[in-house]
Amino acid sequence: ACPGGFIYVFKGLLDYMPDDAELAGVLGHEIGHVAKRHTVKQIEKNMWTQMASILAGIATGSADVMMAGMVVTDALAAGYSRADESAADRCGFEYALKAGYSPYGILITMYKLQQLSGEYGNPGWGLFDSHPEPEERVRRMKGLLETLQVTPQPVANADGTADVVETHDGRTWRFTFTGPANGNKAEYRADILAGALYQVKRRGPVQPERFIVYDRGGEATVFYDDLQLLTVTKQDAGSRSPADYAKQAAAGFREWAVLANAERAGNPQAFTIDPFSKKDRNKEKGKEKGNGKEKDTDRKTGVTKNVQAK
Repeated sequence: ACPGGFIYVFKGLLDYMPDDAELAGVLGHEIGHVAKRHTVKQIEKNMWTQMASILAGIATGSADVMMAGMVVTDALAAGYSRADESAADRCGFEYALKAGYSPYGILITMYKLQQLSGEYGNPGWGLFDSHPEPEERVRRMKGLLETLQVTPQPVANADGTADVVETHDGRTWRFTFTGPANGNKAEYRADILAGALYQVKRRGPVQPERFIVYDRGGEATVFYDDLQLLTVTKQDAGSRSPADYAKQAAAGFREWAVLANAERAGNPQAFTIDPFSKKDRNKEKGKEKGNGKEKDTDRKTGVTKNVQAK
Protein backbone atom coordinates (compact mmCIF):
# COMPACT_ATOMS: atom_id res chain seq x y z
CA ALA A 1 0.00 0.00 0.00
CA CYS A 2 1.32 3.42 -0.99
CA PRO A 3 0.42 6.99 0.00
CA GLY A 4 -2.83 8.03 -1.63
CA GLY A 5 -4.37 4.59 -1.24
CA PHE A 6 -2.68 2.97 -4.24
CA ILE A 7 -2.14 -0.78 -3.91
CA TYR A 8 0.14 -2.72 -6.24
CA VAL A 9 0.13 -6.50 -6.66
CA PHE A 10 3.06 -8.38 -8.18
CA LYS A 11 2.43 -11.22 -10.62
CA GLY A 12 4.52 -13.55 -8.48
CA LEU A 13 2.01 -13.12 -5.68
CA LEU A 14 -0.86 -14.02 -8.00
CA ASP A 15 0.97 -17.12 -9.19
CA TYR A 16 1.52 -18.21 -5.60
CA MET A 17 -2.13 -17.75 -4.63
CA PRO A 18 -4.40 -19.72 -6.98
CA ASP A 19 -7.42 -19.22 -4.72
CA ASP A 20 -9.25 -15.88 -4.82
CA ALA A 21 -9.81 -15.94 -1.06
CA GLU A 22 -6.06 -15.79 -0.47
CA LEU A 23 -5.68 -12.72 -2.66
CA ALA A 24 -8.72 -11.13 -1.02
CA GLY A 25 -7.06 -11.52 2.37
CA VAL A 26 -3.85 -9.89 1.14
CA LEU A 27 -5.73 -7.01 -0.49
CA GLY A 28 -7.77 -6.60 2.68
CA HIS A 29 -4.51 -6.41 4.63
CA GLU A 30 -3.19 -3.61 2.42
CA ILE A 31 -6.55 -1.80 2.46
CA GLY A 32 -6.32 -1.99 6.24
CA HIS A 33 -3.03 -0.08 6.14
CA VAL A 34 -4.74 2.61 4.07
CA ALA A 35 -7.93 2.74 6.16
CA LYS A 36 -5.97 3.06 9.40
CA ARG A 37 -3.63 5.69 7.89
CA HIS A 38 -0.51 3.69 8.72
CA THR A 39 1.44 5.18 5.80
CA VAL A 40 0.56 8.73 6.81
CA LYS A 41 1.59 8.03 10.38
CA GLN A 42 4.93 6.64 9.17
CA ILE A 43 5.56 9.77 7.11
CA GLU A 44 4.73 11.99 10.07
CA LYS A 45 6.99 9.97 12.38
CA ASN A 46 9.78 10.07 9.82
CA MET A 47 9.49 13.85 9.51
CA TRP A 48 9.85 14.46 13.24
CA THR A 49 12.72 12.00 13.73
CA GLN A 50 14.60 13.52 10.80
CA MET A 51 14.12 16.96 12.32
CA ALA A 52 15.49 15.67 15.62
CA SER A 53 18.54 14.26 13.82
CA ILE A 54 19.22 17.58 12.12
CA LEU A 55 18.92 19.50 15.38
CA ALA A 56 21.21 17.02 17.14
CA GLY A 57 23.79 17.47 14.39
CA ILE A 58 23.59 21.26 14.67
CA ALA A 59 23.83 21.16 18.47
CA THR A 60 26.90 18.92 18.47
CA GLY A 61 28.45 20.37 15.36
CA SER A 62 28.93 16.84 14.08
CA ALA A 63 27.83 15.68 10.65
CA ASP A 64 28.39 12.09 11.80
CA VAL A 65 25.73 12.47 14.50
CA MET A 66 23.32 13.84 11.93
CA MET A 67 24.00 11.03 9.45
CA ALA A 68 23.72 8.35 12.13
CA GLY A 69 20.36 9.76 13.14
CA MET A 70 19.19 9.72 9.52
CA VAL A 71 20.21 6.06 9.13
CA VAL A 72 18.26 5.09 12.25
CA THR A 73 15.29 7.11 11.00
CA ASP A 74 15.33 5.31 7.65
CA ALA A 75 15.51 1.94 9.40
CA LEU A 76 12.57 2.75 11.64
CA ALA A 77 10.52 4.06 8.72
CA ALA A 78 11.36 1.13 6.43
CA GLY A 79 8.21 -0.72 7.40
CA TYR A 80 5.09 -0.53 9.48
CA SER A 81 5.26 -1.35 13.16
CA ARG A 82 4.33 -4.84 14.29
CA ALA A 83 1.19 -3.37 15.84
CA ASP A 84 0.27 -1.88 12.45
CA GLU A 85 0.89 -5.20 10.71
CA SER A 86 -1.22 -7.08 13.25
CA ALA A 87 -4.03 -4.56 12.83
CA ALA A 88 -3.81 -4.92 9.04
CA ASP A 89 -3.96 -8.72 9.34
CA ARG A 90 -7.14 -8.33 11.36
CA CYS A 91 -8.56 -5.98 8.72
CA GLY A 92 -7.65 -8.41 5.95
CA PHE A 93 -9.57 -11.14 7.73
CA GLU A 94 -12.57 -8.91 8.39
CA TYR A 95 -12.80 -7.28 4.96
CA ALA A 96 -12.42 -10.55 3.04
CA LEU A 97 -15.05 -12.27 5.17
CA LYS A 98 -17.54 -9.43 4.82
CA ALA A 99 -16.94 -9.38 1.05
CA GLY A 100 -18.09 -13.00 0.95
CA TYR A 101 -14.74 -14.80 0.74
CA SER A 102 -13.63 -17.78 2.77
CA PRO A 103 -12.35 -16.95 6.27
CA TYR A 104 -9.52 -19.41 5.64
CA GLY A 105 -8.02 -17.45 2.73
CA ILE A 106 -5.69 -15.24 4.74
CA LEU A 107 -4.78 -18.17 7.02
CA ILE A 108 -3.58 -20.14 3.98
CA THR A 109 -1.45 -17.12 3.06
CA MET A 110 0.09 -17.17 6.54
CA TYR A 111 0.81 -20.89 6.19
CA LYS A 112 2.59 -20.26 2.90
CA LEU A 113 4.68 -17.48 4.42
CA GLN A 114 5.56 -19.86 7.23
CA GLN A 115 6.55 -22.50 4.69
CA LEU A 116 8.71 -20.04 2.73
CA SER A 117 10.41 -18.96 5.93
CA GLY A 118 11.25 -22.58 6.66
CA GLU A 119 12.52 -23.28 3.14
CA TYR A 120 14.62 -20.14 2.64
CA GLY A 121 15.49 -19.27 6.21
CA ASN A 122 14.31 -16.53 8.50
CA PRO A 123 14.93 -13.21 6.69
CA GLY A 124 15.64 -11.38 9.93
CA TRP A 125 12.42 -10.35 11.55
CA GLY A 126 12.90 -7.25 13.66
CA LEU A 127 14.07 -3.70 13.05
CA PHE A 128 14.39 -3.90 9.26
CA ASP A 129 11.34 -6.12 8.73
CA SER A 130 8.45 -5.29 11.01
CA HIS A 131 6.07 -8.07 9.95
CA PRO A 132 5.36 -10.41 12.86
CA GLU A 133 6.80 -13.88 12.46
CA PRO A 134 4.61 -16.28 10.45
CA GLU A 135 3.98 -18.53 13.46
CA GLU A 136 2.59 -15.59 15.40
CA ARG A 137 0.35 -14.55 12.51
CA VAL A 138 -0.97 -18.09 12.06
CA ARG A 139 -1.78 -18.29 15.75
CA ARG A 140 -3.64 -14.98 15.61
CA MET A 141 -5.68 -15.99 12.56
CA LYS A 142 -6.65 -19.27 14.23
CA GLY A 143 -7.83 -17.27 17.22
CA LEU A 144 -10.12 -15.22 14.99
CA LEU A 145 -11.50 -18.40 13.42
CA GLU A 146 -12.24 -19.74 16.90
CA THR A 147 -14.05 -16.50 17.69
CA LEU A 148 -16.19 -17.02 14.61
CA GLN A 149 -16.89 -20.65 15.62
CA VAL A 150 -16.11 -21.68 12.04
CA THR A 151 -17.09 -25.23 11.10
CA PRO A 152 -16.34 -27.62 9.50
CA GLN A 153 -12.73 -27.70 10.64
CA PRO A 154 -9.65 -28.71 8.62
CA VAL A 155 -7.26 -31.19 10.23
CA ALA A 156 -3.71 -31.74 8.94
CA ASN A 157 -2.44 -35.30 9.46
CA ALA A 158 1.14 -36.43 10.08
CA ASP A 159 1.17 -38.55 6.90
CA GLY A 160 0.61 -35.52 4.66
CA THR A 161 -3.11 -36.09 4.20
CA ALA A 162 -5.73 -33.69 5.52
CA ASP A 163 -9.35 -34.01 6.62
CA VAL A 164 -12.34 -31.71 6.75
CA VAL A 165 -14.45 -32.66 9.75
CA GLU A 166 -17.94 -31.67 10.85
CA THR A 167 -19.22 -32.94 14.19
CA HIS A 168 -22.63 -32.36 15.67
CA ASP A 169 -24.68 -34.14 18.31
CA GLY A 170 -22.41 -37.17 18.40
CA ARG A 171 -22.30 -37.58 14.62
CA THR A 172 -19.20 -36.98 12.51
CA TRP A 173 -18.75 -36.27 8.81
CA ARG A 174 -15.29 -36.42 7.23
CA PHE A 175 -13.74 -35.73 3.84
CA THR A 176 -10.09 -36.66 3.23
CA PHE A 177 -7.52 -35.17 0.85
CA THR A 178 -4.73 -37.61 0.06
CA GLY A 179 -2.43 -35.31 -1.90
CA PRO A 180 -1.79 -31.94 -3.56
CA ALA A 181 -3.51 -30.45 -6.61
CA ASN A 182 -3.29 -27.20 -8.58
CA GLY A 183 -0.39 -25.88 -6.51
CA ASN A 184 -2.05 -26.55 -3.16
CA LYS A 185 -0.93 -29.30 -0.81
CA ALA A 186 -3.51 -31.41 1.01
CA GLU A 187 -3.53 -29.14 4.08
CA TYR A 188 -4.36 -26.07 2.01
CA ARG A 189 -7.02 -27.94 0.04
CA ALA A 190 -8.69 -28.88 3.33
CA ASP A 191 -8.63 -25.24 4.41
CA ILE A 192 -10.18 -24.17 1.11
CA LEU A 193 -12.96 -26.77 1.31
CA ALA A 194 -13.68 -26.01 4.98
CA GLY A 195 -13.97 -22.31 4.16
CA ALA A 196 -16.20 -22.99 1.16
CA LEU A 197 -18.55 -25.20 3.17
CA TYR A 198 -18.70 -22.52 5.85
CA GLN A 199 -19.73 -20.06 3.14
CA VAL A 200 -22.45 -22.48 2.06
CA LYS A 201 -23.85 -22.50 5.59
CA ARG A 202 -23.77 -18.71 5.76
CA ARG A 203 -26.03 -18.53 2.71
CA GLY A 204 -28.87 -20.15 4.62
CA PRO A 205 -30.21 -23.68 5.10
CA VAL A 206 -28.22 -26.04 2.87
CA GLN A 207 -30.19 -27.49 -0.04
CA PRO A 208 -28.72 -30.93 -0.94
CA GLU A 209 -29.96 -30.80 -4.54
CA ARG A 210 -27.79 -27.75 -5.21
CA PHE A 211 -24.56 -29.77 -5.14
CA ILE A 212 -23.68 -30.37 -8.79
CA VAL A 213 -20.73 -31.87 -10.68
CA TYR A 214 -19.10 -30.33 -13.74
CA ASP A 215 -17.04 -32.83 -15.73
CA ARG A 216 -14.09 -31.40 -17.67
CA GLY A 217 -12.56 -34.70 -18.70
CA GLY A 218 -9.20 -34.67 -16.94
CA GLU A 219 -10.73 -32.93 -13.93
CA ALA A 220 -14.16 -32.61 -12.37
CA THR A 221 -15.46 -29.86 -10.10
CA VAL A 222 -18.15 -29.90 -7.43
CA PHE A 223 -20.19 -26.72 -7.03
CA TYR A 224 -22.87 -25.51 -4.67
CA ASP A 225 -24.81 -23.14 -6.90
CA ASP A 226 -22.04 -20.85 -8.19
CA LEU A 227 -19.61 -21.59 -5.34
CA GLN A 228 -16.74 -23.90 -6.26
CA LEU A 229 -16.12 -26.44 -3.51
CA LEU A 230 -13.75 -29.06 -4.84
CA THR A 231 -11.69 -29.86 -7.92
CA VAL A 232 -10.98 -33.56 -8.39
CA THR A 233 -7.83 -34.56 -10.29
CA LYS A 234 -6.78 -37.90 -11.74
CA GLN A 235 -4.47 -38.31 -8.76
CA ASP A 236 -7.44 -37.94 -6.41
CA ALA A 237 -9.57 -40.37 -8.40
CA GLY A 238 -7.00 -43.16 -8.63
CA SER A 239 -8.43 -45.98 -10.73
CA ARG A 240 -11.76 -44.20 -11.16
CA SER A 241 -12.56 -41.26 -13.39
CA PRO A 242 -12.48 -37.78 -11.81
CA ALA A 243 -16.19 -37.41 -12.63
CA ASP A 244 -17.12 -40.59 -10.73
CA TYR A 245 -15.04 -39.49 -7.76
CA ALA A 246 -16.63 -36.02 -7.85
CA LYS A 247 -20.12 -37.55 -7.91
CA GLN A 248 -19.23 -39.59 -4.85
CA ALA A 249 -17.90 -36.43 -3.18
CA ALA A 250 -21.12 -34.58 -4.02
CA ALA A 251 -23.11 -37.40 -2.43
CA GLY A 252 -20.94 -36.99 0.66
CA PHE A 253 -21.62 -33.25 0.71
CA ARG A 254 -25.35 -33.99 0.64
CA GLU A 255 -24.85 -36.12 3.76
CA TRP A 256 -22.88 -33.25 5.27
CA ALA A 257 -25.85 -30.94 4.60
CA VAL A 258 -27.91 -32.85 7.17
CA LEU A 259 -25.34 -32.19 9.90
CA ALA A 260 -24.75 -28.63 8.71
CA ASN A 261 -28.43 -27.74 8.90
CA ALA A 262 -28.73 -29.29 12.36
CA GLU A 263 -25.67 -27.38 13.57
CA ARG A 264 -26.90 -24.18 11.94
CA ALA A 265 -30.32 -24.50 13.57
CA GLY A 266 -28.79 -25.15 16.98
CA ASN A 267 -26.26 -22.30 16.83
CA PRO A 268 -27.54 -19.60 14.45
CA GLN A 269 -25.40 -16.85 16.00
CA ALA A 270 -22.29 -18.61 14.69
CA PHE A 271 -23.29 -17.46 11.20
CA THR A 272 -24.13 -13.86 12.07
CA ILE A 273 -21.46 -13.04 14.67
CA ASP A 274 -19.30 -9.98 13.98
CA PRO A 275 -15.88 -10.52 15.58
CA PHE A 276 -15.12 -6.85 15.04
CA SER A 277 -17.63 -4.89 17.07
CA LYS A 278 -18.43 -1.25 16.44
CA LYS A 279 -16.60 -0.41 19.64
CA ASP A 280 -13.45 -2.10 18.33
CA ARG A 281 -13.63 -0.16 15.07
CA ASN A 282 -14.23 3.27 16.63
CA LYS A 283 -12.00 3.14 19.67
CA GLU A 284 -8.42 2.37 20.57
CA LYS A 285 -7.72 1.15 24.05
CA GLY A 286 -4.62 1.34 26.17
CA LYS A 287 -4.29 -0.25 29.58
CA GLU A 288 -2.47 1.45 32.40
CA LYS A 289 -0.78 -1.01 34.71
CA GLY A 290 -0.85 -0.65 38.47
CA ASN A 291 -4.06 1.31 39.03
CA GLY A 292 -6.56 -1.33 37.93
CA LYS A 293 -8.06 1.05 35.41
CA GLU A 294 -8.20 1.14 31.65
CA LYS A 295 -7.78 4.27 29.57
CA ASP A 296 -10.40 4.43 26.81
CA THR A 297 -9.75 6.94 24.01
CA ASP A 298 -12.39 7.69 21.40
CA ARG A 299 -10.65 8.09 18.03
CA LYS A 300 -13.33 10.43 16.68
CA THR A 301 -13.53 12.89 19.56
CA GLY A 302 -10.12 12.42 21.14
CA VAL A 303 -11.76 12.32 24.57
CA THR A 304 -10.06 10.02 27.06
CA LYS A 305 -11.77 8.53 30.08
CA ASN A 306 -10.82 5.99 32.71
CA VAL A 307 -12.95 2.90 33.11
CA GLN A 308 -12.59 -0.04 35.44
CA ALA A 309 -10.51 -2.76 33.78
CA LYS A 310 -12.19 -6.11 33.41
